[in-house]
Amino acid sequence: YRTAYAGILPDDYLAGFTIEEQTQDWRGLLSASVPEDERDLLYVAVDAAGEVVGYTLGRIDPGAPYPAEIAALHVRRDRQGQGYGRALMAELVGCFRARGIETAMLWVLAGNTRARAIYEHLGGMLAETRTIPLSDDPDPVLAQEVAYVWADSKQLTVDSSQ
Repeated sequence: YRTAYAGILPDDYLAGFTIEEQTQDWRGLLSASVPEDERDLLYVAVDAAGEVVGYTLGRIDPGAPYPAEIAALHVRRDRQGQGYGRALMAELVGCFRARGIETAMLWVLAGNTRARAIYEHLGGMLAETRTIPLSDDPDPVLAQEVAYVWADSKQLTVDSSQ
């Protein structure tokens, strides 16, 4: 988060993230005991040396206006532009489509212009804007997010070399 959101979110907010906290969050996510059809979908990209270079996390909520959500997509900065993000999205969306879901959406920080340009290049249509609190504090840091929607998620499953 510190590198991905530097310059987008306040430095003091980002400084609050610790490896221990993130490790605990990931352990909770990976060990959660929920029915298979309600589980988050996690895909991890590794390079030829077996090093983790990125991940994507998806959620399915059949009752939502857009039942398939790309909840997270992160690729290490030094590995961006090499097709990992596109391949991760293609795998996740392929899973959505295998479950009969044809649309996909994601939320991105409004100030993350680099990611927004990528999503627009991939055919994402700007759908809505929201303001969210980033903590449960009485006076939380607020962030603006925008939603991108793909009415036909096939746009995200084409060959990642394009």
